Amino acid sequence: METKTEKTHTLNISGNTITISAVTNVVSFDEKQVILNLAQGNITLCGTDFEVVKLSVEEGIIVLTGTASLIKYSSARKKESFIKRIIK
Repeated sequence: METKTEKTHTLNISGNTITISAVTNVVSFDEKQVILNLAQGNITLCGTDFEVVKLSVEEGIIVLTGTASLIKYSSARKKESFIKRIIK
């Protein structure tokens, strides 16, 4: 019997350095907003002066500098057909 385990993420903020693990994709990035896909959902960071210090897709780690004023989590949406979403 095969068991599926999802990797949990970590978020570490130390001064102006932000480290996030379990990153699967960078959806959007600019100096005011970062949107990332994580193993178990999505995270949005809003703030100022964001810069990428390190990005390792293999390790699933991103290290940013900047000032975060908002951190928002959202669950990963299940992919449904257009028709199923309209019928709901």
